[in-house]
Amino acid sequence: MNPLGRQHPKKPHLFHPDLDKDQRLFPLDVVTLATQFNNSLSIINNLQVQESIHDAGKAIKLIDEIQQDVRIQYQEKFGTAFDRFKLGDNFETAREMFLQHKKFDAILDLLKIDKELKDNIRLPWWSETSLVELGYRIHGSLIDADLRPAHSYHVQLLRAGINPHNISPVSVSGLLVTPGTKKEPNGHLVLGLRGGSSFPNTYHLIAGAAKFEPNLTSLQEIFEQTELYEEVGLHEGTYTITPVARFVDSGLAKPPGDIHYFFEVKTLLLPHELEKTWNANNHPDKTEHNGLVFIPHTTEAIENFIRKNYKGISVNDRKRTPENAELLHPAALALIAYAGLGLKILKEKIS
Repeated sequence: MNPLGRQHPKKPHLFHPDLDKDQRLFPLDVVTLATQFNNSLSIINNLQVQESIHDAGKAIKLIDEIQQDVRIQYQEKFGTAFDRFKLGDNFETAREMFLQHKKFDAILDLLKIDKELKDNIRLPWWSETSLVELGYRIHGSLIDADLRPAHSYHVQLLRAGINPHNISPVSVSGLLVTPGTKKEPNGHLVLGLRGGSSFPNTYHLIAGAAKFEPNLTSLQEIFEQTELYEEVGLHEGTYTITPVARFVDSGLAKPPGDIHYFFEVKTLLLPHELEKTWNANNHPDKTEHNGLVFIPHTTEAIENFIRKNYKGISVNDRKRTPENAELLHPAALALIAYAGLGLKILKEKIS
């Protein structure tokens, strides 16, 4: 059964576009329902891939060294500590401090990135080994993905549309669901109100790039350990988790898009308990969101929330206020997949 009581079709249902007007934003496989995800990382035994992991590790160390220098430079220039989530109007200056550092070109050499492409690296402080998708297959209600590691600089180039090998960055995302109460018998869905310098004051899922961790062998484990625990503070035993869909975001990321593997997370915590848990979370990644947003767990409430807050493809406006918050495109796709709604709602705002 899907989260709102509709039965999954025997074969994954593909939400085909109502109009062929914009295939870039709505590819034919934009939302594929699934009850199980499987992923193969056997490719990492390939010697070439092992070398790229090693080079990414060396690049990460160099970027850490640059960040230490930038922290000093930033403090001297602005009289405040460098915090990548709170750069505000100093964002571009901080970014240039990284890009102009004497060690930065050595990082590009390690990662085999042409120096002419450095301006496409919008977040030079984002430095980790992430996963990209080489391809995927559908087996009934199971989606089987072929993944390989890549540095987050490569992911940023892919999202900017620089993609000579036709691979896609991978994100893992989840929608939290709280238990029912007398007032709201179906409970609530939970989104985050983003903070930081990347699309601040927008509504989004608990989400992030799928990080490559040798000890995490599935997309679900990656989501639980690197997003659910770090951003929200939820621990094992306080929730159950179920795959919902694979969807393609070609709005914030340029074609072929950012692949999201999307989960439902049913927590045992009531809204006030979940907020208390989130507030008590001291992990640095918590600051990706300024707060939690609760939506009644009904199809009507979900559709109303989308219609009210989806404005089309959001721009990264760092001066956007909470009063003007918008629903990010991938979060809108996730809500549509979850509630079984059609894409027409989104197309009305884009056309």
